[in-house]
Formats: sequence, structure tokens, C-alpha cells
Amino acid sequence: IEKGCCSPFLRFCNSPFFLPETTQVQITTLKSNTMTKRFFPVLITLLPFLSACFNGESTKDIPAVTNFDLKKYMGIWYEIARYPHSFEKDLSHVSAEYVLQKNQTVAVINRGRKNGREKVIRGIAKAEKKHCGELKVSFFRPFYGKYRIIYLNEKDAVAIVTSSSKKYLWVLARKKEIPEEMFREAVRFIESKGFRKDLLIRVDQTDPPQKKEDRHH
Repeated sequence: IEKGCCSPFLRFCNSPFFLPETTQVQITTLKSNTMTKRFFPVLITLLPFLSACFNGESTKDIPAVTNFDLKKYMGIWYEIARYPHSFEKDLSHVSAEYVLQKNQTVAVINRGRKNGREKVIRGIAKAEKKHCGELKVSFFRPFYGKYRIIYLNEKDAVAIVTSSSKKYLWVLARKKEIPEEMFREAVRFIESKGFRKDLLIRVDQTDPPQKKEDRHH
């Protein structure tokens, strides 16, 4: 368990990306009425400790991008770098796909690989302000986490995303790899906003080796 956070279950309150496995299990078991009755009393008991999940420095003074076009942002973004989080531990080849729905909500499909196996989680996002890179994302409704786009270079297709706390940071790009100078530019930006560059983890996006086909003679 991360120091200062009450439990792996509650870590989803800030994260717009992958949820801890314990939370994913709860999503499935909530389909059962019996489990629903057991779950909500536990949640109510834990509510007084929710504040412990927000002990990181707030990002409220870091403006989200303006003149934001939600439709243009749709599609696949690849994770170039991130801060370390237990819910993404050892994940490589991480991507997020966003699909605009008719009701203007956004379908979210996050993918990653761990130990050679693909992990997928689906959620929903909603724009909080028009023409502003402020969204809220949920993988476990009715709970939402902040998704704040604080940097967007449309020309080079690079984005920097945080949440309500500086404990969370992702560098995303339309391509699996970006030039090193472009990455350094992103790092300079996050430093200017008070984020620690030494916490960034580069994400492996190299194509996994293809299995050789068996040949029969």
C-alpha cells in the first residue's frame, strides 16, 4: 500500500487510467444483489478515510488547455511516460482509446500488457467544461476521477494529463514513440508546473516479438 493512501480499493478516486484489480473484482460482484448489500455498508464505513487519498499537492492552480476540441482528441493515445502507481505496476504497451458517443459522453478503453498478457478496462468520460481540457472519468460509477489535460501540442500530437493531485501524471502521444527532443520539451513543461521529473517512468511501447509459425514439411 502506498504511504498516505488508505487502501488499494480507494486509489481509483484520483486515477483516470487503470484501476487496481481489487476494484475491478468489486465491479463484477456488484451485479449480485447480495454483494451489493454487503458492499455499500463497507463503502460507507470507508468514506471518512477518503480524504487520505487526496494528500498529494493539488493541481487546481495548473490550468487545463483551452480552445479544446473534444472530437479531435478522440482516438488512440499511447502512454510514453507516467508516474509510478501500483495500479499500473509492470504494465507496458499502455494505450487509451477514446470514442465519442451520441450522447456526448466518451467511451474509454484502456489497454496494457503484463507478463505477456493483455489487460483491458473500460470506462466512461464526460466533459466538465466546454472547450476546455477538463473531463471526469469513471471505471466504477458513480465515482469519477479528474482527467485534466494541461498540455496539448496538436502539431506533434503530444498531451500531458494529470488528475486532481500532482501524484498523477501521464505523457501521451499519438505514436508509440516520439523524438527525444519532443520528450524533453514535455519534461521541461512539467517541471515548470512543479512536477518532479525524476519520478517519470518511460513506458515500453516496442512491438513484442512475433512468434515463429510452425512449418510442416
